[in-house]
Amino acid sequence: MKPLQEETDFANWEKRICGQLEAFDLWKYIDGTKITPTPGEDQGDFAKAFRTYKIEKSQAMHLLENAIVEDVFSTLRNHSYNLKNRNPKVLIDYLIKILTKTTTCSI
Repeated sequence: MKPLQEETDFANWEKRICGQLEAFDLWKYIDGTKITPTPGEDQGDFAKAFRTYKIEKSQAMHLLENAIVEDVFSTLRNHSYNLKNRNPKVLIDYLIKILTKTTTCSI
């Protein structure tokens, strides 16, 4: 996939990245439908579910980070984005908030 290189390409990039996340069944980490598992009666099931959750969430974040060039991260940093963030939903929300404003010239 062509990485997000500049703000003007955000709308096209967003469509492509959403498709990739959906194809890998990772969109649920972006739209908030996948919640963090909580311990229940069966700790074995919880441990397995939590491990799967962490792996898939990391995969979503990895896919996003590798589809964005450093210049875009610089733009995000200028708008208080924390690069230590490991939440794909937060990253997408920042991209939408910042780059949608940039592409519509409303900053």
